[in-house]
Amino acid sequence: HYETQQKQQRQTLSGKTSTTKVKESTYYDVLDVDTNASQAQIKRAYYKAAKNLHPDKNPDADSAERFREVSVAYQVLSDEKKRARYNRQGASESDGDFIDID
Repeated sequence: HYETQQKQQRQTLSGKTSTTKVKESTYYDVLDVDTNASQAQIKRAYYKAAKNLHPDKNPDADSAERFREVSVAYQVLSDEKKRARYNRQGASESDGDFIDID
């Protein structure tokens, strides 16, 4: 399983660049947020995506799967411990304790 280390950058108020290194950025990409996103930004992005992708609201065939992806991403990124672990290690297929989706 090939994973690349990615860097996301943002400008601080002083004009300096702040870099957060993460093992994998897939969950951030799913929610369309930066790796430096605040909990409020993550929550806002989740609610926006969930509203648009919910199977009851969106008849597209792949909306249920995309809704699940958004839910898993939010579950990990909204929990500080899971988020820190995800940033260090990425998501592993053998990591069953990362998510709790039925």
